[in-house]
Order: sequence, then C-alpha cells, then structure tokens
Amino acid sequence: MFAEEECQKHETTSRGTCIASCNKDEENTMAVPVWRRKKRYLEELKRGHGDSPEDKRYRRFLSLTSDPLPYGMAANRASIEALVTYSLQQELIPSRPQLDQVFVDIDP
Repeated sequence: MFAEEECQKHETTSRGTCIASCNKDEENTMAVPVWRRKKRYLEELKRGHGDSPEDKRYRRFLSLTSDPLPYGMAANRASIEALVTYSLQQELIPSRPQLDQVFVDIDP
C-alpha cells in the first residue's frame, strides 16, 4: 500500500515511506485527502511501523482508543469544551464563546 521509495514531498512515516502512497514525481500534493493519509498512517502504526517518539506515542494511544487523532468538531467537542471551561476558570477569556461562532464546522 505504501510507496517503497522515500518521498520528499509528502508526510512520511519514520521509515521514510510516504503516507500519501504517491510516486516521487507526483505534482499534486493535495491529491490524497487528509482522512485517507491518517487512515494509512494508523494502519502502519498498528503494524508496528514507525520509530519516532510521536509514532510511539500514537501507538500507545491506539491501545486506549480506536482513534488517537480525532478529526472534526463532533469528535473534539468534549475536549474543546473542557479547554473553554479551564480558560474561564483561569480568567484567560472573559466569557464562554459559542463554539459554532468560533469554529467552522466542516463535519459532513
């Protein structure tokens, strides 16, 4: 699934394999959607690939949750709400913002 040669244009695993599964001469770096690259990255981690500190951290998170890299407002709402609550308690922000006015909801 992953390109065997090291890619210089796209995000790569610590082994140098391209998450975008591209050819080295691919011109369009946005050709592969983020969610697909994320899926491929997580599949590589499940196989035990990736030796960087970040790879190891996400591999540990995989043992706790099915998705250590949640994407979108729905998946992150609880964390964002907690951040807002703590910011209010520490008086870092003057009032609780409406999240739909702060973030663009790109979830389908």
